[in-house]
Amino acid sequence: MSTHYMVLGVSEQATAAEIRQAYRRLVLLTHPDRTPDPAAHRRYIAINEAYETLSNATRRAAYDQQLRRLVQPAPETDADTEPHPDPALRRRGYRRAKASARPPLQPMHIRYAAEFRRILPRFRIVAYLSLLSVALLTVDFNRTETLSDETVQEFEYVTRSSKRGSSSYFIVYTQNSNFKVDNDTELEKGDQIRVLQTPWFGKVKTVMIRSGKMQGDTLQISRFDFLWMLCVVVAGSALLFLCVSLRPDRAFNVGFTNSVAVFFLFLYLCFV
Repeated sequence: MSTHYMVLGVSEQATAAEIRQAYRRLVLLTHPDRTPDPAAHRRYIAINEAYETLSNATRRAAYDQQLRRLVQPAPETDADTEPHPDPALRRRGYRRAKASARPPLQPMHIRYAAEFRRILPRFRIVAYLSLLSVALLTVDFNRTETLSDETVQEFEYVTRSSKRGSSSYFIVYTQNSNFKVDNDTELEKGDQIRVLQTPWFGKVKTVMIRSGKMQGDTLQISRFDFLWMLCVVVAGSALLFLCVSLRPDRAFNVGFTNSVAVFFLFLYLCFV
């Protein structure tokens, strides 16, 4: 059974302000001046009828009382019962109530409408901040700062084990930067190098070796492929959340995806 609350997509405990807000949003989507779809026109009429009832406190109270009468169980009659399976009890006139079908559950976006309305504004803030972060990263990672007179000072040997096996590499430290190289790279302490990195976040792109066994070689440290994949996910989910009119539960899913992607983006910037 469709109720006026279901038509407006609000809970039966919704406030007058929430009902008014839902009505305005739905009317804009279904108004005949905006769409010629006959189904949208029928929905527009139903929306106005629902709002006319729920916006008036007296009419709403009478409607709520009518709904309660509809969901209250009717007095048990013979039509609602069946003979008891125990013969002794059946002879004494005992009857067993028939199993009644469970009432259908309301859609999730209606059952949890209040919770969605409380969380979605926070996701909106995260979406704006994530777009700003992607813009800053794009500017920074497309620029290059050159450190011309760097000297290899320390090495840190790192070994990592996983189900697929173990891997090892060196972290090289200079006066103003650090970067990872393969464990067979023949850099030595005191080698002179030139480091090309991003100016704001200091992520090393390329290393040019100016002295030592590898003099004249160039090491490509990172092209940041994983970073750009994260940026695409962050920007795409943020734009989808902000620019597309989604049902509350779907908007929640998109906003949650955006928040998780931003979290991994900052993990990458801090630890990779």
